[in-house]
Formats: sequence, structure tokens, C-alpha cells
Amino acid sequence: TGPEVSLSVFYLIPGALVGWFLGKRQAVIASIVSSLLWLVVELKFGRSYRHWFVPYCNGFLQFGMALFSSILLNVVRERQQTVFHEMAARKKAEMDLRLERALAEGIEKEQQRLGKDLHDGLGQHLVSVGFVAAMLKTKLEEKELAESNEAEELTELIADAIGQTRLISRGLFPVKLE
Repeated sequence: TGPEVSLSVFYLIPGALVGWFLGKRQAVIASIVSSLLWLVVELKFGRSYRHWFVPYCNGFLQFGMALFSSILLNVVRERQQTVFHEMAARKKAEMDLRLERALAEGIEKEQQRLGKDLHDGLGQHLVSVGFVAAMLKTKLEEKELAESNEAEELTELIADAIGQTRLISRGLFPVKLE
């Protein structure tokens, strides 16, 4: 191209790339270097100006554009990384919450199963043993044996065990059990 076409936009690219990939400090350095390079090329090969300070003012403006574009891209990049990190943290928190809920549901189901097993298994077995102990107590009383007091005590202990089993099973599975 001839000197009438400004190539200043091409001097913005290195600063912008440096700002995007390397950081603000390196972006400022790249902006200074590209602006100085543009100024040297403009003074040596560019058109002639009426006043000597015009290319320097243009160089200063070139530096401002390069600095603005490189720092702007760096800020955009940092914000993008922040958003990605926030999204990853949110996703991890969501997964942790799902895991906690699944764990709580599993614990609740296991408690319900244990409550049902206690009520339907051990509770029913204790009721049967209680009936047998009550029958034994009745037979011993009919024969007027002294062991009937011990059988009565055994019946009371079994009744207490049935009550404790029901309390434990209701604590594990608070729904009214059939």
C-alpha cells in the first residue's frame, strides 16, 4: 500500500493479543512498542505534515488506542475467566447438593426399612413370646406354684421390651405402622 493508507489498525493487533493472553503489564509494553514502531515508520516513510508535532500527536493517539484495546481485551478475558470459575463452582455446588440429597434419601429409606423390620419382625416375635409367657403364668397360677411370680415378672419384662421396640421403630419410621 502507499503512504495514503494508514496501517495503524495492524499495530493494534499485537497489543490486543498480548493483552488477551499475557496480562495488563505486557499489554502496556506491547502498546508502547507498537506505537513507537508506528511512529518511526510514519516519520521515515509517511507523508509530510505542515507541522512537526502532527505525527507525534498521531503517535500519542495511536498509543492511546493500542493501550485501550489491549487493556479492554485483558479485562474481557479476566471477566470471562471469572465467569467460567463461578459457573464451575456453581456446578460443583449443585452436584454436592444433589449428592447430599441422595445420601439423605438413602439414609431415610434405610431408617424406614429398619423401623419396619423392628416392628414387623422383632416386635411380632416379642408379642408371641409375651403370649407364651402369659400362658405359662396362668398355668403356674392354676397349679398354685411359687414360680408364677417369676412368670409374671417375665411377662412384664417382655411387655416393656415390646414397648421399647415400638418406640424405636416409630423413631426410625414415624409413619403410623399397620
